[in-house]
Amino acid sequence: PDIKSNQIKCIYIHVHTNLGGRAMLNFKEPEAVRALTCTLLKEDFGLTIDIPLERLIPTDLVGGQGEPRRGIDIGTGASCIYPLLGASMNGWHYLATEVDDICFDYTTRNVEQNNLSDLIKGELFHYVVL
Repeated sequence: PDIKSNQIKCIYIHVHTNLGGRAMLNFKEPEAVRALTCTLLKEDFGLTIDIPLERLIPTDLVGGQGEPRRGIDIGTGASCIYPLLGASMNGWHYLATEVDDICFDYTTRNVEQNNLSDLIKGELFHYVVL
């Protein structure tokens, strides 16, 4: 990756040196995980996403190729990562569902800023607990 990239610079803010002198990223710091996640998605997959710190940050990614598919991501979270990857890499269609207003707002923004609204449809569901 281009070391001059602003996203790469964001990761270096969170790099610490351990007692052995090795550079380490503290995965217990939400800001560090967010910076790394956003950078890897941008550098490796060309996806630009926003993730709120108080919501789940994905730490694993899936990929794959094959025939066009349709999928449902129930509880897509703030990043909408699996639909974003499936749509951008394979042209797959997704329904991304969420019950949290904040996560849904981020999901919508992430889909739109990556121009994938034609492949990913989002639905916000409100439910009542009885």
